[in-house]
Amino acid sequence: MIRNPAFLRLLIKRQNGSPYTATTMLFFPWHTWAVLFPLVQFVSLVTSQVAQVACNTSIDSAWSFNSLNQSPCMVAAYLGGVCNSGNFTVTPLSEGQLYAGPTLEQANSCRCSSVFYSLISACALCQGRTYERWSLFDLNCTDSVNVPVGE
Repeated sequence: MIRNPAFLRLLIKRQNGSPYTATTMLFFPWHTWAVLFPLVQFVSLVTSQVAQVACNTSIDSAWSFNSLNQSPCMVAAYLGGVCNSGNFTVTPLSEGQLYAGPTLEQANSCRCSSVFYSLISACALCQGRTYERWSLFDLNCTDSVNVPVGE
C-alpha cells in the first residue's frame, strides 16, 4: 500500500485546470516513481479526449450525465478515443446540424457501436439539437467493424 497520496496528483487536474506534470513527481520517493512510471503514457492518452460541448442548462439532461458528472459528450469523446490512438474531439452542433455516422474511412468498432451512437445522440439532445436515426448513422459500418451483438 502506498502511504503517500501525493502521487495521485499526477492522475488528476488541479483546480485551475492545469495538469500536473511529470516534473511534479521528481520530489516523490523513488518507490512512488517506480509505481507510476508505467502510467505516465496512459495519463497523456486520457487527457487527449476533448468535448468542447456545454449542455444547454434550460434542457433537462441530467439523466444523461454519469456518476462522475461527465456529460454524454465527454464520455463519447473518451469512447471515440479508444480506437483513435487516444484522440477524439466532440464539437458543438450549430442550428440544423447533427452528428452524422462515420465515413467509410472513419468506421471502426468504437464509432460503429450502439453505445457510441447512444452517447453522441444524447450529446446532441443535451444541446437542444436532433440526432440521426441508427439506420442512417450505421450506414458505413460494415460487418468487419461492427461490434458483435452482446459484446
